[in-house]
Amino acid sequence: MNTAKLFTIAAVSAGLAFGVVAQAKEKEEEQSISSSDVPAAVQQTADTQAKGGKIVRWEKRGANF
Repeated sequence: MNTAKLFTIAAVSAGLAFGVVAQAKEKEEEQSISSSDVPAAVQQTADTQAKGGKIVRWEKRGANF
């Protein structure tokens, strides 16, 4: 193989490896919360999106519900 191909393969492999590591560090712990802790606007939006379905559990990850 020529040097250019080896360099390209090494660069792509390193990029993929660093991407996986970055995603692993990004994970935040999910917290189960009660519906009373969810803001009213979030509850209304969820009810609209559920289209008559029942929301059985609320979770919070970082600032996201």
